[in-house]
Amino acid sequence: GTTASTQLQSYASLTELTTTALEKVHASQRLEKRLAALQTLNAISQAVSVETDLNAFYGVIHREVDNVMGSVNFAIATYDNVTDKIEIPYLYDNKEVRSVPAFPLGEGLTSILIRTRQPLMLVEDTERRTREMGAKLVGAPAKSWLGVPLLVSGDVIGAIIVQDLEHEGRFDEDDKRLLMTLASQVAVAIRNARLLEGTYRQGARQRLLYDITNKIRSSPNLDTILQTTARELSLALGARRA
Repeated sequence: GTTASTQLQSYASLTELTTTALEKVHASQRLEKRLAALQTLNAISQAVSVETDLNAFYGVIHREVDNVMGSVNFAIATYDNVTDKIEIPYLYDNKEVRSVPAFPLGEGLTSILIRTRQPLMLVEDTERRTREMGAKLVGAPAKSWLGVPLLVSGDVIGAIIVQDLEHEGRFDEDDKRLLMTLASQVAVAIRNARLLEGTYRQGARQRLLYDITNKIRSSPNLDTILQTTARELSLALGARRA
């Protein structure tokens, strides 16, 4: 009895030591992950202030997310509430980067995320839970799926999505909080880029109208005015006839 009791105490002590060691390892891993997340947020903040090319900016976000989460499928989706369509300008899948043309808001997880404007994380029984939500599955479902909306003044303009096709439990609450923080910066960057693009287009139209007006004013007679107007409008609008 004494020997058995001593053995049990030894096993209990060993279990306690093992548990303590594992807790230290997990705490160290969490600390490393949080430090990496802080570095990521700093890098994204700098990119927001200097990067004007959205595709290049998406690449920066993808690289920084990889630093924290490891290699995962990564996507930036944008949403146009006028056309009610989703576009995916940046998709990292099967070790390559590509884009997906605009498609109507539907019944997939991304569409549900955009409709609800709420983060969505599925990390176990993903296929069953996806069907229970009423979402349609296209292709093989991911084992872990995490998406957060891109919001500007309460309006949804897109989403950030990460997936792991093979492993459950791939993401946790820390990952969700990180993506939510990133999303606020990404949404601002997209809004600013759209405003800049709109300003550029407006400026280009004004310059074009100014040039056409000058050419019309310099025309010597009515026939030349009409010919100049038709020709310049055709060039400006890409029309074959005017």
